[in-house]
Amino acid sequence: LMLAGTLGCLSYSLVGHKFWGTIQGEALIPATVACLILSSACIAFSDVVADGIVVQKSRDSNDPKVAGGLQSLCWGSAAIGGLLSAYFSGSLLEVMKPQDVFSITAFLPFVVASIALTIDETPIKKDAIMSMDSNPLDGAKEQIDALWSAIKQPSIYKPALFLFLWQSTP
Repeated sequence: LMLAGTLGCLSYSLVGHKFWGTIQGEALIPATVACLILSSACIAFSDVVADGIVVQKSRDSNDPKVAGGLQSLCWGSAAIGGLLSAYFSGSLLEVMKPQDVFSITAFLPFVVASIALTIDETPIKKDAIMSMDSNPLDGAKEQIDALWSAIKQPSIYKPALFLFLWQSTP
């Protein structure tokens, strides 16, 4: 999370400050696109980690209401954040330049990186690592077999095929 937050902050800062003058001319557009893709990837990574933390906390709790409450809190926070960012980014663009809005936005991934410092993690002991299978591909093969057996079921592949065909048509 710290790396994703830092990279997201850096990418938004680069766009917000026009790369501090280091990139000029025709190279500016591809560099901007690359920075925006990087920032989106960092946000996606942070979202996956947050979902993993919610799953872990839900498993640790014996109360099923906690799992639902944590998931509702995550989705509700994402929805409120999306609404607030849509509203304020539009109103900010009326009084500021887009670069200034990107500079302000760079603060948010930095907040994620800072909050990552407060997450309580327990390190994996060296003995636990040694007790794992000696060949890491064995675990991957099991997961691929389990995934394939799930995909082979008609109740899975038929709706997936329908959605794929529906979305791939003009």
